[in-house]
Amino acid sequence: MHKKVTRLKAVKRKRRMNVIRSAASTKNNIRNWRLFRKIRTHGELSARTFRLRGREGILRPTISRLETGKLDYRQSQLETLAIVLECSPAELISVNPFHWGDDALGIYYSLSKPGQDACLSYMRDKKREETLAATIGGVLAAQ
Repeated sequence: MHKKVTRLKAVKRKRRMNVIRSAASTKNNIRNWRLFRKIRTHGELSARTFRLRGREGILRPTISRLETGKLDYRQSQLETLAIVLECSPAELISVNPFHWGDDALGIYYSLSKPGQDACLSYMRDKKREETLAATIGGVLAAQ
């Protein structure tokens, strides 16, 4: 009787794990972002999350399971990883940093964080200049 009960528990546990794996099997790019930022180990990434969030950091085995899709991610985990990996939470899931093209977005993402900030600042200034030129042109045309 005891062996039969143990066996039923093992079968139920296996079914439960299969359900969890199938729900978490969504493709993400956490590993690609980690390697893109030259963070070689799960432990190093984990240490950075603990430095950032204190006791709310992400453990090394959890990072491994998130990367392989064996565990569903929570929004707080994505946000923490995104800060450490210098990207947005949506990019962690949908963007592979190694497969950017030569388009504007690819060039932008290939820049360092200060370079990205300078690029955005330049684009905002250009937009202001174009808006100002269009406004002046409209006023001059009305005269």
